[in-house]
Amino acid sequence: MNDNPSRLNSISLADLPLELASRIQSELQAGETVVWMGQPLLDMYIKASGCLLAFGILSTGLIAMLATVGFFLLRSAGTILLILSGLAFLVSGLSLLGTPIWMKKRAKGTYYLLTNLRGITWEPTIFGRAKISIFAPDELAKLTCEEKPDGSGSLVFRADVVMDNDGYTTLRRGFLNIDNVRVVEGLIRRTLLSPSANQKAE
Repeated sequence: MNDNPSRLNSISLADLPLELASRIQSELQAGETVVWMGQPLLDMYIKASGCLLAFGILSTGLIAMLATVGFFLLRSAGTILLILSGLAFLVSGLSLLGTPIWMKKRAKGTYYLLTNLRGITWEPTIFGRAKISIFAPDELAKLTCEEKPDGSGSLVFRADVVMDNDGYTTLRRGFLNIDNVRVVEGLIRRTLLSPSANQKAE
């Protein structure tokens, strides 16, 4: 495993817009310093949203077909049902068409921080606020590394099972879709999980 820290493209708080840097800095505790900060790879988010985009295009196209059929069946008893079905597909299609845009915007506003005390994920929400997740060393010790052939991948610290319209879904939490994933994993282990790190914490 090549976990040479020199391969890391770490972001500094000084690289961020002043307001964002101040907001992130305000979340740090006294004596807490940023060891590494990075972002998810945009290409991975775009690929992940490809299927949703395709379904959105299909749904929107289906609306056009239903509208055409409905035009010739305005006096049919099934017209109302046809219109309601069309509206449902329209809402679904339009929302999926906007998914790649939202996912790209979310990825560009997401930051992963490794400090001398913990791991932090900073994710934007629809209303301009930030969702901040904290991962203590005991959670980081259970991390799972998912590496791709090109060296990118995800460090999953926690998996939460939630219920949505499709049933139960597992949401992975951690540093997702990052470059040089093994290098970041090694940095986490040296900073917070090694014997010397544990002695400093004591």
